[in-house]
Amino acid sequence: MTIFAAAIGKRIGDRHRAKAKQSQDYGCYRLLPGGTGIVAAVSDGAGSAPEAGTGSLVAAHYATMGAWRRATEKSAEPSACVRAGIRAAREKLEERAKRDRRSMENYHTTLIVAAATKNKAAVAHIGDGASIAKTGGQYKMLTIPARGEYANETFFITMDGYKNLTAYNEVHEPEELILFTDGVQNELIDFKGKRADQEALLRLKFLDIPAERNQPTTEAGQLGIRSTTHHLLNQWLEDGQTTHGDDATILIIRPPSEGK
Repeated sequence: MTIFAAAIGKRIGDRHRAKAKQSQDYGCYRLLPGGTGIVAAVSDGAGSAPEAGTGSLVAAHYATMGAWRRATEKSAEPSACVRAGIRAAREKLEERAKRDRRSMENYHTTLIVAAATKNKAAVAHIGDGASIAKTGGQYKMLTIPARGEYANETFFITMDGYKNLTAYNEVHEPEELILFTDGVQNELIDFKGKRADQEALLRLKFLDIPAERNQPTTEAGQLGIRSTTHHLLNQWLEDGQTTHGDDATILIIRPPSEGK
């Protein structure tokens, strides 16, 4: 069986801790049947949105489910899976807003969706945060933080016109895939050089991320989604190497090496 390694790290930002609030980030992933691939998502609810935490959870969870279903039903390429994930997340957010009789802006959230096989990976991304792939021994940006016209302005999947605001990219022969919210982007991106920070990312290389194995799935398809964090990644986020003002979530995927 093809074995993938994956892990999530999470930190509650100091501003939320001071107010005894929960993180508005969310991250999760799920293996494809037979260990043939993995799908994942991270999201970051807008601080100004009253239901940001709900929006973030709904977006990432259903993006992962949508990408998984596309892959399992039609054996789709990773690029098709992430597009399906974006559609599923948006549909579920619209359903939630209608059910709660609230406007979509109450659930504003960014979203990054990824799908990976042993030989290829794809990402769909709207908002800040970023995705990075390691290929050929080097870390390269896949998607970058989206910036609006004003300082600290970004975009959300809950916005009108979200389709035109979503960036897509793919990479062949990925050695590692990293998705993260804006709470850690300053540490992993060299903004001056407009590239991935090789030195910072190499510090993550030595973290012992466990290999994942499939679990039985139910008809509803819920069992098998992982959102539990990994203590080593949590420690890395907490140990002073990153700024602590904002919530932060990082998700690392490592495809199997040759011979495994």
